[in-house]
Amino acid sequence: MTGAVLLDLYDTLACIGSDAIAAARRRGAELAGVDPDCLLDRWRDTVDARSAGRMGTPAEEIRRLLEGCGGAADEDLVRELTALEGATWWSGVRLYEDVPAALSALRRQGIRLAIVSNCSWQTAGVLEATGLAGAVDAVVLSFEVGLLKPDPAILRVALERLDADPASSVLVDDLAANLDAARALGMATVLMDRAGRGTPGHPAARDLTAAAAALGLSPPGSTARRAGPPTAPPGGPALPPR
Repeated sequence: MTGAVLLDLYDTLACIGSDAIAAARRRGAELAGVDPDCLLDRWRDTVDARSAGRMGTPAEEIRRLLEGCGGAADEDLVRELTALEGATWWSGVRLYEDVPAALSALRRQGIRLAIVSNCSWQTAGVLEATGLAGAVDAVVLSFEVGLLKPDPAILRVALERLDADPASSVLVDDLAANLDAARALGMATVLMDRAGRGTPGHPAARDLTAAAAALGLSPPGSTARRAGPPTAPPGGPALPPR
C-alpha cells in the first residue's frame, strides 16, 4: 500500500515560461549596466550552485552574478533586482490543470505528500503564490538542504519528514535519473511524461491523475489519461526551471 508520494515540482506539477524570466533578467542587466548576454550566461552557468544554496542569500546571489559580469552592485540596485527576480517567478508559474484536484484526492485518501525540488530561493515564494505549500505535508527544497536530486539523500530527507518508509513510497518526477535514485532506495516510481516522449525504464503518466491511477489511487469517477495531448497550463509549454 502506498503511504507517501514524493512529487517533483517543475514539469511535474507546474511550469514557467522562459520568456518572462529571460526578459526580466535582461531588464536587470540594463538597470545594472552590464551585458545582458553575460548575465544570462551567468544565471545558466550557476544553476547547480544556486540550487544547492552555495551562493548565499538572494541579495548575495544577485550581487555575485552582477560582479561576474563586471557590474558594481550597490545595495539599492541589488534590492531592486532581487525584487524583480522574485516577482517574475511568483507571478509567472502556472499549475497544470489536473494538479489541484489530484492533490486533493490523494490527501483525502490519507496519502502523505511531499514536494522535492531542485531549485533556488525563488521557489519558496512560488509555492506560496500557487497554493502548493498548503496542499502537501512537507516541502524539501534543494537550496535549503544543500542537496540535489539525483542524490538519494534529498529523498531520504523527504521520507524522514513524512515519517515514511521507502518501500511504501513513490517518487513522481519527469527525469529518469531522479527516478533511478528513488528505485535504488526501494521506492516505486512514476515518470511524469506530459509531452509523451516515451522515456523507457519507468511506468509513465501524462498527468497527475494518470500517475495516481498507475498507483491504484485514482479517485472515484476520475478519468486517467495515458495518451493524447498533454495537459498544458495557461502561459505556455513546460520548460525546465532556470
